[in-house]
Amino acid sequence: MNTKAEPDSEVEALRARVAELERDAERTRLQLRATIEQRVAERTEEQSDLYNQAPCGYHTLDERGIIVRINDTELDWLGYLREEIVGRKTIFELLAPESVEAARHLRRRLEQREIVAMDGCEMVMLRADGSRFMGLFNFAGIYDASGTLQRVRVTGTDVTARVHAEEALREREALLQGFLDTSSDLIQSVTLDGSLIYTNRIWRETLGYTTEEAVLLSVFSVVAQEDLARWQEAMAALVERPEPLPIELRLRTKEGVRVFVEGNVSARIQNGRTVAIDGMFRDVSARRRAEAAILQSRNTLRYANEAMVRASAMKDEFIAGMSHELRTPLNAVLGLCEALQEEAYGALETKQLRALGRIEESGRHLLSLINDVLDLSKLDARKMDLDVTKVSIRGVCAASVRMVKEAAHTKQLSLRVQVADACYGIPADERKLKQILVNLLSNAVKFTPSGGSVGLDVELVGAEGDVCFTVWDTGVGIAPEQVPLLFHPFVQLDGKLAREHAGTGLGLALVRRLVELHGGGITLDSTPGKGSRFSVVLHGAISGEVDGTPPSSTAFARRSARATIAPKPGSVRVLIADDDDNNVTMLGDFLRARGHDVLVARDGREVVLLTRELIPDVILMDVQMPVLDGLGATQEIRADADPQVRAVPIILVTALAMLGDRERCLAAGADDYVAKPVPLRQLAALIQRIYLARAVGP
Repeated sequence: MNTKAEPDSEVEALRARVAELERDAERTRLQLRATIEQRVAERTEEQSDLYNQAPCGYHTLDERGIIVRINDTELDWLGYLREEIVGRKTIFELLAPESVEAARHLRRRLEQREIVAMDGCEMVMLRADGSRFMGLFNFAGIYDASGTLQRVRVTGTDVTARVHAEEALREREALLQGFLDTSSDLIQSVTLDGSLIYTNRIWRETLGYTTEEAVLLSVFSVVAQEDLARWQEAMAALVERPEPLPIELRLRTKEGVRVFVEGNVSARIQNGRTVAIDGMFRDVSARRRAEAAILQSRNTLRYANEAMVRASAMKDEFIAGMSHELRTPLNAVLGLCEALQEEAYGALETKQLRALGRIEESGRHLLSLINDVLDLSKLDARKMDLDVTKVSIRGVCAASVRMVKEAAHTKQLSLRVQVADACYGIPADERKLKQILVNLLSNAVKFTPSGGSVGLDVELVGAEGDVCFTVWDTGVGIAPEQVPLLFHPFVQLDGKLAREHAGTGLGLALVRRLVELHGGGITLDSTPGKGSRFSVVLHGAISGEVDGTPPSSTAFARRSARATIAPKPGSVRVLIADDDDNNVTMLGDFLRARGHDVLVARDGREVVLLTRELIPDVILMDVQMPVLDGLGATQEIRADADPQVRAVPIILVTALAMLGDRERCLAAGADDYVAKPVPLRQLAALIQRIYLARAVGP
């Protein structure tokens, strides 16, 4: 019994083991199947994604031509939803009429197995909205075992852009050909062996050849014998270095007549090699015949230009000379006036100060006329620069009105100023902006009868916040026919008031040039008998408060300000170099009154000798002096062997006040530059500053 039971238990155990293995195998099979199905799904999804997102279009047709499959790319081209096409539309419904027959013919050939595939078929497709696009398609037939066509797989590319580009290229080529044939230049293209491969219409007409005759010609039979060497040199140079070359040649017509041409030849490069020489020439035969007359005209024009240059130079020299001759005595007048007001010669009474104020006012007026002439000259020569800063609108208006206030009061005129709240500042050259406003206000005061009104209004205009300065008056007004003359220099209007009032006719011309230099504009609105409104518009208003308090220039303001002037500095030895006795006396008296020691030299050579001998603390050097001018004397001092001589500060003083004076003075070695008339207080401060800087050292 025991012997039999043992094999049964082993069998049972074996059966259990087999069952367990079968279960494990089933689990493994199921897991493997799941893995395979997942991978197949992933691969299918990937292939579907690649199919739908491919850059080219795919669709499949059944045996009747119905679309049974199509990718997203082609759906986007066509503008349909998938359900609107798949199983519903044949390919023939999506083709333009001119492409339908070609598609049917292709299908018949696939059905009859004349071909099993066709590449590069261009067909016009219709979008859902009726628009067209050009597609380039490849067709492949799919057959069953009996050879019957079951499906047609189609891949395509939207080549609309390429087709349009080709059409545009053809149009450009046609346009270029038309341009070449209508050109007035002779155009040719020649191979390296000399064969003419292209000539345009004017080339053939000029030389007398037909199109058929021209293509049989060699360039060596067309270029005149005497110019063949020049042509061959040009060809060789272009082969070696393909850069365009200018050339002059004589070409022979069919009848042997020489035609003078000039133009350029250039190398045509393909794959890095020169394959042809292109040339464009102009027939200059008629010009050659006229060259003598042209040369004579050019000579005449050159002589005229040289005369204009000489006249311009003489004008500049005259203006510079007159500036010097006027500024030199004016320097003495204003300098002595200022010295008297500073009480350099003793205390003065109020009546005397008033008289000095009138003298100074007249001198300043004369100086302003001189400056107007110089400014106009600089503007005409485009040699004036702007010193642009942030200018307070209220400050510059107040300063401008103050300069005409006394004249307006004398004529019992009402003087009004109105500045809009939003007008704070503007980027401009403050001195020149003040010059513009003072000129306009002075004219308004001058031409407004007693008891009238003059005003200055400022407001913001335009979307970009431009600033408009309007100077108005209730004066005589200006007739419309006279307006065009207003802004011309040295022109004054006819009429009773214009003749009764003094003036040079420079003011408005200068105003317009200065406004334009700022990039702005000026307009006029005037009614005869009622008054005028001059409006100046400048760009770039600045928001927010802008510092700017205009200084006073009256004699009484100067006198009252003396209490705030720094005490007299320590004694400075000043060498005055000037050949004008009035200037020497005026400067000397003023400086001595300030406690300085004064030395005098009358010419540039004496300046150099005294500097070497006495080593002054500061030199005031006039530019124009006999024997040796101020620039030359400055250069000699700066080149002296003695370092103490070389280090003496030099302030150059000139009455020229022309463009470039300051640069020339500083280049010669001057420490600073002052234009006549010299403001004495400013000069004293400059001397003190330079002297102290020298004393402290670097």
